[in-house]
Amino acid sequence: RYMDPVLGRFISPDDWDPTLDGVGTNRYAYAQNDPINKSDPNGHQSTSSPSSDDTEAREMERMVNDALQDYAAGDISEEEKDAKLTYAHNAMRSESLYNDQFKFAIGSNIQQQYGDAVSRLTTAAEQFTSTNNLRPSWRDSEKTVGDKFADYRAQVSFKDGKEVKYGTKGSVLPDRFKDGHSIEVKNYNVETAKGRAGLVRNISNQAVDRAKNLPSGTRQSVYIDARGQKVTRNQIDDLADQIVQRSNGALKLDDINFIR
Repeated sequence: RYMDPVLGRFISPDDWDPTLDGVGTNRYAYAQNDPINKSDPNGHQSTSSPSSDDTEAREMERMVNDALQDYAAGDISEEEKDAKLTYAHNAMRSESLYNDQFKFAIGSNIQQQYGDAVSRLTTAAEQFTSTNNLRPSWRDSEKTVGDKFADYRAQVSFKDGKEVKYGTKGSVLPDRFKDGHSIEVKNYNVETAKGRAGLVRNISNQAVDRAKNLPSGTRQSVYIDARGQKVTRNQIDDLADQIVQRSNGALKLDDINFIR
């Protein structure tokens, strides 16, 4: 249907039944007169149909994502694009941020107030990440550990106990290495049973393979970045125990570190 913004009404009839009261060419009555918070693609949904908070949150996330995708396509660096999109996605996954800092967007049309909406959304998200521990990217995880072990070499390849050229078939590549000590950095979703199982399996198998190819006597350590995730102390302890057991001792309890 077509709406005349000057007249403030539709200039084409409603395809549901233009003879009914409240439709036809009357003023905008789509989705209970609240198209931002409610969904009614064909205009046939009953005006008494409720809209849940969960639906509102999903719609909010979709709009924010669309706006930021367009915004990120502008003349800014790839790093800034990634940062803004990460901020938005993390922010939209946060119930407290949705309820508190993004209330202004409910009832506002992001498409009509595009520039202001995007600016305020990214600013709010950036402020939120500065005071809240949201899940970092894998690059952030590697930087955190790299800063801690700045005197270690990065990405050194080994095979059969000897240092070899990068990309050598069958070689292993620890994230950080210093004589007698190798370090791996992991960023997994440990909030789900599937994610935790994958973490245990991959770290353990990798540690066993590393033990065969790193210089004799090398101690292996792993740093698992769990920041921004809801995981209990018991779950962390259980993960560490499973890794030690499945790696056949290639990793010791003292060498399994969680960043929180």
